[in-house]
Amino acid sequence: MLKPATSQTIPDVVYHYTAMDALLSIAKNRQVWATSIRYLNDVSEMQHCLRIVTDHWNNKPAPEGIDPDEYRLLTDEETEDPLRFEDVPFVASFSAQHDSLAQWRSYCPNGNGVCIGFSTESLRNAYVGDKPTGSTFRPLPLSLINFTPVQYLGADDTEGIESIFRKIEQDVEEMLPDESGLELIDETGFNSPITANPSISSLRLFSLKQRASSVKHDSFALEREYRLLVTLTLGTSGYVEYRTSKSTLVPYIPVCLPDPDEFPSSHGTPEFINARPYFIDSVTIGPTPHHDLSADAVRGFFRGKNRDVKIFQSGVPYRDW
Repeated sequence: MLKPATSQTIPDVVYHYTAMDALLSIAKNRQVWATSIRYLNDVSEMQHCLRIVTDHWNNKPAPEGIDPDEYRLLTDEETEDPLRFEDVPFVASFSAQHDSLAQWRSYCPNGNGVCIGFSTESLRNAYVGDKPTGSTFRPLPLSLINFTPVQYLGADDTEGIESIFRKIEQDVEEMLPDESGLELIDETGFNSPITANPSISSLRLFSLKQRASSVKHDSFALEREYRLLVTLTLGTSGYVEYRTSKSTLVPYIPVCLPDPDEFPSSHGTPEFINARPYFIDSVTIGPTPHHDLSADAVRGFFRGKNRDVKIFQSGVPYRDW
């Protein structure tokens, strides 16, 4: 598993802004949807990082004794080639920002929004697949899941680019096969069986693509985003589902979230007597003409599930109805 792209401290709770019906679906199905990165709102996803990092990397002199062609990451043409959605990660997005006016406006129109606070413990223990009995997980084999902060990168951010260089080299060192012939990854990338003798260049490219999935243009920095990344591997494409959008079908993967009491952790006193901790930590009711009615109904919904979920109301003086 690759380490996060930055060293910032990950908070205990991160937030997702959405509509009321999405809250009900998430709570009832115990899932979030990770969408193919090619279908997100930012049209420069992945290519932005690939272009910047590749350009700087390829302009560095190759270390002594290394073939310059072998040292290159990608050609200019390859950084612009569209990748199949199966070959790039699927993404569920969260924010460190709670009760943000910009995000109420962007994701929760018409006075029907909520800000769901997710336990990062649960996100770090997310899985794709079945949970047949009790608390014994049967996670999807060969899938890679990583929860990580987004790194915001500008074309002139030399320090940020150099940090990605260092991470790539660290990743390669960690992914190299050991003496037992540990199998890792082959030349073709994400959607393939892992091989015992990967080349250094293929490992660098694998690392770069993983890192690029959690790097965005610095104009998005105010969102303070965190991502749950799901990478498909051999035999897992059958778990991809599809939803409709205004202009296309959108591929996504349902990702299951366990409750914090299903894995080792520590918890404080629940809000309700005998209530169990939940993968949803809190819900903030967005700007709406019916604050009290919405809060009472949402509180009753979780009380009926005997779940310890804190309910708040937005303090943002904004009207969109």
